[in-house]
Amino acid sequence: MMPKTDDLILFAQVVELGSFSKAADANGLTNSVVSKRIARLEKELGSTLIHRTTRRLTLSEAGQVLYQRARLVALAAQEAFDAVTGYSQSLQGHIRMSVPTISGELLLAEAVANFVNCIRLFRWICRWRIVSWT
Repeated sequence: MMPKTDDLILFAQVVELGSFSKAADANGLTNSVVSKRIARLEKELGSTLIHRTTRRLTLSEAGQVLYQRARLVALAAQEAFDAVTGYSQSLQGHIRMSVPTISGELLLAEAVANFVNCIRLFRWICRWRIVSWT
């Protein structure tokens, strides 16, 4: 059976934070849950990953190898979540402006172009109307 990816990510966090309790706090878990998940990971892989003492954690040789790859998995997962999160935070909606043609041509066109260049996901349609002020 293949180990769970979230256990692999949790293992990387334990190593990076240097303790089970800090990893537990970071994930809203109890120390015993973190300990059990790491023990399950070790059992599934058939290898001790972390040597535990009351004062510190040290990685076994297998733990060092696994950590290098688990760190990459955690980074890839974070990048994937960050990429998708950007879609829900992008600007949406309509911007309507009514300006005299001369002002639109001289001032507004450049400002709108600069705005659109800053926000690449923004889709815009511009319709110029002649507005009579008489």
